[in-house]
Amino acid sequence: MGAYQARPTTKCEKINGTEAKIKYGVCSMQGWRKTMEDTHIVDTTSLGEGISLFAVFDGHGGTEVSKYLKKNFVKVLKENKNFAIKDYELALVQTFKELDKSLITPEVNSELIRLSTSPKDSWDRPDIKSVAYGVGSTACVALITPETIFVANLGDSRCVISKKSKAYEMSVDHKPELDSEKKRISAAGGFVKDNRVKGMLNLSRSFGDMYYKCDPDRSPTKQMVINVPDICEQKRTKEIDFLFIACDGIWECMSSTEVCKFINRNIKKNKKKMATLVQTLFNKNLANDLKSSRGIGTDNMTGILITLN
Repeated sequence: MGAYQARPTTKCEKINGTEAKIKYGVCSMQGWRKTMEDTHIVDTTSLGEGISLFAVFDGHGGTEVSKYLKKNFVKVLKENKNFAIKDYELALVQTFKELDKSLITPEVNSELIRLSTSPKDSWDRPDIKSVAYGVGSTACVALITPETIFVANLGDSRCVISKKSKAYEMSVDHKPELDSEKKRISAAGGFVKDNRVKGMLNLSRSFGDMYYKCDPDRSPTKQMVINVPDICEQKRTKEIDFLFIACDGIWECMSSTEVCKFINRNIKKNKKKMATLVQTLFNKNLANDLKSSRGIGTDNMTGILITLN
């Protein structure tokens, strides 16, 4: 069975909340996987008046990097000097880069080992330079201010906004087969096989995965896999129905348009229990069995549904 269980774990972690004009529902389901490698952040209080942050981190190769991001992302963002002067786009980009760079420091590597569910001595091997060489995570972060929504994305988690019942993607899925990504991977001495970097990693941007970022003759932005997020900016208006952030466990099953249609059809009767609506979406996509699913609907699932008015 490899990475999968004989039966899915369908019990969900659910959170509903309200802060000022923002309502949100969060749901996480382990599903068929043997481990839960997703984490998320909901922060509506610590970044300043009227500022909220929602994030989904989809780990791969282990839980260590996604757990570290959950624990440290807001702290590092708050300490960024550009955040203090409200240059939020630059602050987000610098936070992504700083956190990724820190993953191979001895101090953070020790913390990753403490966060690990693997036996501690399993990391004490000469062929393992640091935990983050073989472990990584996506990140899709929505920073919401009173005037503007900023979405920073690394990897294939996704943020979609519904405006007047129409879906608009606020992020780009960073996949190796994209022409711009493939060109960089090839220039760095890599190749794309079966839509994977060197036939292994199905992302072209991520936290961690230092094995693909360790060419000493190339800058961080010229490596096969990079830590530079795309940033999308959207003014807050009454036309916005909701935002939905989710890991690729959802998007491999449904398109952005299909997800937005489903939520718009059901959100009015679930306004007080938005996390339950997200759970219903998960149940709709959960594979009935491993054999016939061909891997679709078998991943961890995490989603955050947010309304602003």
